[in-house]
Amino acid sequence: MTQLAADAFADALWTHKNTRGGQYVPGFYSMTCHVGFGKVTGALPNGRPAGTRLSNGLAPVDGSERLGPTAVLRSAAFLDSRKWTNCHA
Repeated sequence: MTQLAADAFADALWTHKNTRGGQYVPGFYSMTCHVGFGKVTGALPNGRPAGTRLSNGLAPVDGSERLGPTAVLRSAAFLDSRKWTNCHA
């Protein structure tokens, strides 16, 4: 599902030009954005209250790494990030 959503975002972004006439470049970051985006995100089914920060890393929810941080890294390594040329953290 992550691959599908990320690719849909990247495909949509590539069709637009920025205000300087250049190409938007898709990327995925949680650092610095997780607080601001969390403030405007409603409550989630996982129990996260409205307005609280989002996860600050690769895991979908802080502390959800049941098999440790290397399991999250292995999972993320399976994603095809060729369309996300502005990185993903």
